[in-house]
Amino acid sequence: MRFVAVVSERAEFDRWLRAQAAPAHAPRTPQQQAGQQAFLRNGCGACHAVRGTRARGTVGPDLTHVGSRLELAAGTLPNDAAAFERWISAARNAIRCIRNSSAGTRNTSRCS
Repeated sequence: MRFVAVVSERAEFDRWLRAQAAPAHAPRTPQQQAGQQAFLRNGCGACHAVRGTRARGTVGPDLTHVGSRLELAAGTLPNDAAAFERWISAARNAIRCIRNSSAGTRNTSRCS
């Protein structure tokens, strides 16, 4: 696991901290709106919180302002569209496998 430390002047840090504590901005573009709807429709909010939305999960990390992070997944992925796609695909696969094993399903051949 790796994390990036950013050093800044106190006033700049205080502005950053206030911004991070704020709720998520409302989606402005059709793409952002579609992303928010997909997140909410697919049940992601059952595990993840996004402040300012109805997503209030506590099992997974809070994803408010995730787009502003320098890296994803504890420093294992860059914060870009391709990495997000890989990260979400991997999460979907892991969730499917957990559900299958919980339900007693034996076909987990595509679980990794």
